[in-house]
Amino acid sequence: MDVDNATACSVMYDGTGGAGSITFVRHALPVYREHELLIKVHASALNRADLLQRDGQYQVAPGELAVPGVEVAGQVLACGSAVSGFAPGDRIYAVVPGGGYATHCVVDQGMAMPVPGHWSYTDAAAVAEAGLTADTALFTVGGLQPGQKVLIHAAASGIGSMVVQMVREAGARAICTTNSPDKVEPLYALGAEQVLCGYGPDFYQGLCESGHGAVDLVIDFIGGRYFDGNLSALKPGGTLVMVGLLDAFEWQANFVPIINKRLSLHGVVLRKRPDAEKRQVTQAFLARWQPALASGDSRRWSRRSTPSRRWPRRRKKWPPIATSAKWY
Repeated sequence: MDVDNATACSVMYDGTGGAGSITFVRHALPVYREHELLIKVHASALNRADLLQRDGQYQVAPGELAVPGVEVAGQVLACGSAVSGFAPGDRIYAVVPGGGYATHCVVDQGMAMPVPGHWSYTDAAAVAEAGLTADTALFTVGGLQPGQKVLIHAAASGIGSMVVQMVREAGARAICTTNSPDKVEPLYALGAEQVLCGYGPDFYQGLCESGHGAVDLVIDFIGGRYFDGNLSALKPGGTLVMVGLLDAFEWQANFVPIINKRLSLHGVVLRKRPDAEKRQVTQAFLARWQPALASGDSRRWSRRSTPSRRWPRRRKKWPPIATSAKWY
């Protein structure tokens, strides 16, 4: 391919919100720097931030691209002068600071991950951010050990479903919550030991009724009304990791259990971290999971993604804010 004369096409939002706000813009290829790869995008995953941005609820931060799409998979077309370990023709997937909903995209070499040989591009794209975030929450921050019990809220979501599988692979025990009966069996199929359905913020009651007792680690995407129950559910010395705030950004809580039970509270975010930290997160994920990903069934790890060639005829079908896995 003649990258000097080629053009690209990107998805853009016109600011009106909803599926009708999606437009397509043709432009020059994105410019790649010495440590970056230029890739032809074959698939992008639909991320919650993309939907919020579409509806005017997410402001693009300095350093991020206005073109949506933060999870991509594709083929390397060209490499910057300082790139090592990658070459044109390689298949890679990555988390990017926007720009993924396009025919071509620039990827930092430290964020690029090789697509396992038997995986499709669509499978790889759906793993990118979910995998990095789940690994950070469970291991880097949560310190998960074999045999421990992990309570996972919104467990059927994109990151949540990845968390469930990683807990299983680590020899730990996944206890999941969901408010949708149709998500119960899929969660058991992913490796959940117990699924608490329909309790909402009263999940602690369900945990007690299940006979499981207190847990070592809570991975929470909801916050708000779930906060007090999280503190009750944790063992002394346990850890609460906040990954999302779907219920509320603010909540008045009783902090006495944090002191009395010597609990640890952490927050996890990926997109807003400095590039150097994102590279560290990527390499930690690869070191821990690339062998398992390469030898396992891609559909077991990957849920849903969007092949770039399908954007024009699928744009009117983009859903409202989703709560189950990745959208395809």
